[in-house]
Amino acid sequence: MTCVGQVLLLLLFLGSVPAWGSQEVSRESSPELLDMADLKALAGREPPAATMRKLELLLHTPFIRNRAATIPSEGTPSDFGLRVAFWNIERGQQLELIRNALADPPRFRTIVEAGRQKRVPDRKWRRAEAELALLRSADVILLNEVDLGMKRSGYADVARELADTLHMNYAFGVEFVEVDGLYTGDERIKMKTPEETQALADDLRADPARYRGLHGNAILTRFPLRSVRVARLPECYDWYGEELDGIAALEKQKRWAAKKVFAERMMRQVRRGGRMALVAELEVDGAPARITVVSAHLEDHTRSACRGDQVEALMTQLRNTPGVVVVGGDLNTSGMDGTPTSIRYEIKKRVANPRFWTNQGFRWFTPLSVPAIVTFPINLWKNHHDPTAVHVPFFLPNRARQIFRKLRGFEFADGGRFDFTGNATRSGNRRGRSLANSNQRAWKGFHPTYHMERTYFFAGTYRLDWLLVKPAPQQGGAALFRPRNPRTLRAMNELGRERLSDHQPITVDLEPLPNGTSDPARTNDRR
Repeated sequence: MTCVGQVLLLLLFLGSVPAWGSQEVSRESSPELLDMADLKALAGREPPAATMRKLELLLHTPFIRNRAATIPSEGTPSDFGLRVAFWNIERGQQLELIRNALADPPRFRTIVEAGRQKRVPDRKWRRAEAELALLRSADVILLNEVDLGMKRSGYADVARELADTLHMNYAFGVEFVEVDGLYTGDERIKMKTPEETQALADDLRADPARYRGLHGNAILTRFPLRSVRVARLPECYDWYGEELDGIAALEKQKRWAAKKVFAERMMRQVRRGGRMALVAELEVDGAPARITVVSAHLEDHTRSACRGDQVEALMTQLRNTPGVVVVGGDLNTSGMDGTPTSIRYEIKKRVANPRFWTNQGFRWFTPLSVPAIVTFPINLWKNHHDPTAVHVPFFLPNRARQIFRKLRGFEFADGGRFDFTGNATRSGNRRGRSLANSNQRAWKGFHPTYHMERTYFFAGTYRLDWLLVKPAPQQGGAALFRPRNPRTLRAMNELGRERLSDHQPITVDLEPLPNGTSDPARTNDRR
C-alpha cells in the first residue's frame, strides 16, 4: 500500500471513532431495523437464531442523534440550572397536535377551537400557554411510550420528529417489538360476516414497507449526549407467551367491564422484549458535576412487589453513577395488582397463598372484620393520590409504598441519595412533606398524572408518573442541583376534545448552588 493510501486509511479510521468527552461529539447511530420477514418470524414460537440475534441487538442498542454543541433555549429562566420534564405520551398517537402545541401555540389554539367548535376561554388558554412555555423551555425531556414505525401513530419516528420540532438531540431505546399476527396480516378475528372480518383485518394489518413495530423510551435534550445505554429490567409479565395464549374467559369479563365503566381500550399486545430504562450522561459545559438522566418505565401487568424488584435492579445498575442523577418515569404506582386475570391465576392466587386465607379469616370471622370493612373507603382515599402514604397491614394497606421505601433508602456509591425532602419554599405551591420539592403536591396527596377517559369523582385518576432527583453531594457545602418548583401540566394536555395523552407532563427545576453556599430552605425540609 502506498503512503498516500495509508494516510487515507488512517484518516478514515479516525473519522469513524466516536469522540466522546471532546467538543466534537456529533454522532448519529442506530441498530439494524427488522423487516416484515423478521417480524413474522418473531411472531412464531421458535424464530431462527439469526433473527433472535438481530432482536437482541435491537433491544440493547440505543438509537442516537447528537449535535456538536449545546442548543440554546429561548426564555429559559436564569435562576435555575436545568429544567427537566417527563411525559408518557401514549405512543405519540396525537403527534401532530403535540408538535403544533410545542412549535406553534396560536395554530394549536386554532386547531383546538375547531375541534371544540367553540372558543377557548382566555383564562384557560393563559394557563395552557404558560404550561406550554414551561415544556418548551425544558433542557431535558424524558419520554415513555414512544412509537417508531407503528400504524397506530402513523408510522412516525416519534422521538426524532419531536426532537426536530424542539431542535434537540435525542436517544431512543426499544422496550418492545410488536409482533402480533393481526398487524403482520397472518391472523384475523372472525366477525359476524365475512365482509366485517375482512374490513377489520384490513384496518389492523400494517403496511409492510413502513411497519417497524418498535415501542420504547426516549430522551430529548439541548445538550450533547456523552454516552447512552439501555438498562433492561427483570421480567414481571411475559408479553409474548401470556398474550399469545389468548385472553382467558375471566379476563374477557374484566376487560369488558373496564371498557364499559371507564371507556378504556384494552386489547392484547403480543410483544418481544420487556421493560427497560434509557440512561444518558449529558455533556453540559461548565457544569460543576456530571449529569445523568434516566427514562424508566415499570411494568403495569404485575403486582407492586415485582415493580419493587424492577426498582432494585435499576438502582443496582445506577449505583456507581456519580454527580447528579435524574430519573423520570411511569412507575405505575397504583398499588394495584395489574396481573391479567385468568381462572388459573385467580385460583393460584387464593389456594396457594396462605396469606389470602389468613386475611379472609380475620376479615370475616373475627371482631376485626367490622373495622376492616369501615376502613376500606378511608384507605382507598388515603392511597389514591398518595402512593407514598403509610402502610398498615390488613387495616390500611398501601402496597405501592415499598417502591418509595426502596428508593428513599438507596445510597449511591458517592454517598448521594434521592432528594425526598419537601418544604413550602422550594415546592413552589406552599405544600410540604415528602417529595414535594420534586413532584407537585395537592391539598391531598399529589396532583394525579393519569386520567382514564371517564372518571367518577376521584376514581379513574392516579399518580403514576414521577421525577426523582439525586443532587450532587458536596464536601463542606450544600448539594448542587437540588430540585424545586415541580409542576404537573394538566391545562395544556386537556385543552381540546382530544387529550394530547392520557398522562400529564411533569417538570422540575434543578438549582445549582456555589460551593460553600448554604440553602436557607434546607433547615425547613420535612422528611
